Amino acid sequence: MKTSLNIDKNPKASTPLGFYEGFEYKDVYVYLGIRYASPPIGEKRFEKPTVVERHEDIYDAIHFGNACPTAHRHEYIYTKQNISEDCLFLNIMTPKDEPKSKDGYPVLVYIHGGGFSFGDSAYLGYKKIVENIVSKGIVVVTIQYRLGFLGFATTGDAILPGNIGLWDQTYALYFVDGIISSFRGNRDDITISGTSAGSASVGALTISPHSNFMFKRTIQFSGSILNDFGLSKQSEIYSKKLFESAGCLHKDNLETLKCMKEKSLEELYDAMDKVGIHSSIFTDHMFTPRIDDDFFPGRMETLIKVADKKPSMIGLATKECSVGLFNNFNRTYNLDKETLDNFDKKALESFIAEIVLPYEETGRNGGAFRHHLFNFVVDKDSIPNTATKEEIRQHYLEKLVEVSSDIAINVGVYHEMQIKLYNDWPIYFFTMDHYNEYMQRNLPVKGATHVAEGSYLFDSDPIPLDKYTEEDKNFEESLSISVTNFVKTGNPSLQDIKWNPLTKENPSQHLSFDGKGNKIISEYNSERIEFYVNELPKKVGTGILSKTRIPSAEMYRIHTEL
Repeated sequence: MKTSLNIDKNPKASTPLGFYEGFEYKDVYVYLGIRYASPPIGEKRFEKPTVVERHEDIYDAIHFGNACPTAHRHEYIYTKQNISEDCLFLNIMTPKDEPKSKDGYPVLVYIHGGGFSFGDSAYLGYKKIVENIVSKGIVVVTIQYRLGFLGFATTGDAILPGNIGLWDQTYALYFVDGIISSFRGNRDDITISGTSAGSASVGALTISPHSNFMFKRTIQFSGSILNDFGLSKQSEIYSKKLFESAGCLHKDNLETLKCMKEKSLEELYDAMDKVGIHSSIFTDHMFTPRIDDDFFPGRMETLIKVADKKPSMIGLATKECSVGLFNNFNRTYNLDKETLDNFDKKALESFIAEIVLPYEETGRNGGAFRHHLFNFVVDKDSIPNTATKEEIRQHYLEKLVEVSSDIAINVGVYHEMQIKLYNDWPIYFFTMDHYNEYMQRNLPVKGATHVAEGSYLFDSDPIPLDKYTEEDKNFEESLSISVTNFVKTGNPSLQDIKWNPLTKENPSQHLSFDGKGNKIISEYNSERIEFYVNELPKKVGTGILSKTRIPSAEMYRIHTEL
């Protein structure tokens, strides 16, 4: 493949849009802050992204671009970058050496998480990506997209359908398709990946007819479009509240949109302050993707059935919600010290009633739902009469993490996997079962948590060198090798482990990534999955489930239709 990189002092890439100048890091050329769409400001606010103009001067690509505005003003603390509506940037890291294939290197496009409320590509960094992935002969692209109300507000109709953030991601893929060969990447060999909301985004991109032809395979970490933060009707509810709070709610939605475009960002944040924060099981998911008859022109299960079947790695962490429950990551219902110190059966019941199944979401019919969930989660396991207060506390804290993780993350991810499996998608299921003791020294329930891969594949949440163990090294090496194998070949197997995709006979067989030793496990939390997927829909009925965060209603209906 003839290179389009001209090396003087710093690497320069010649592209159809002009020259980009980056820098070198460990035999990799790094280009940061590349604009992939025109600034979505003024009249372009709340509109789909538009083409970026060619530049005549050399584009300085040595710094990360602005971060996109967060859903709430106080979420600024999650970024070190300048925050601006002019934020549609991506970053490219490419090997210094010429590719052996004339087609170029395979490409991995990564989408950051943050509940569609916060996050940016700078948080991921580039050093770990270079060391673990790019150095293995892969071009990596990390992208940003509009968040919160700027990315997902909706009037509930064609005036502002919502899902603007997903259109940003799609446009970034179009941009990559047109430019990546100039960075030695193979436009016909692209894998997309993401964590949390980024993983939900990957799920969305796989089934939308506007995007699913732009890549070959996917990798999803701890998130599904079917999770609470992935797909809901919350955007319609909270958009209306925001429009009203901003003084922009009109009978004519065109007038509403016009008014919202005229407001300053600070005025919109003032309006959001009045709206407040929505309490949910993991974080405040007020603006999320929605079925809009545009990006999603149909029901999820229908779109999955007709979409091209993409080979996929899909994974979960052992204790997904531990970090959200016990760290300041969750601002909506942090458990205070007194509650944590005295956590018991009653405290767990209150948590389920107030946070997991609140009356305002389940209504009067939620009584049966709460009863069966209480019975399964709280009353099923007996505690010996000789148990100490600390043993009782630890037991119910473990149950707290279990039910939170299942409802917020695990069931939705499992649901998406099973629908895809039953529609003949090749799915490689994995769990992350390793954690660093030092990094979890303050957590009462320890285990691999949400975004468990962040400290190993990216620069986020770095482990201090003197606390980095041999088991950390084993986990990092195994996970990065599996990811690179999959990006290159479509097969994530390790040298000593043959890893097969799911089958209808073995629908939850998975690879456990563990610093103490990786292994294939035949079943995944079979008792819990059986309860949420089969027992609960039969006992409660799919109507009430469809109004909650548990997507088992569709799961149950799909299984009965197969």
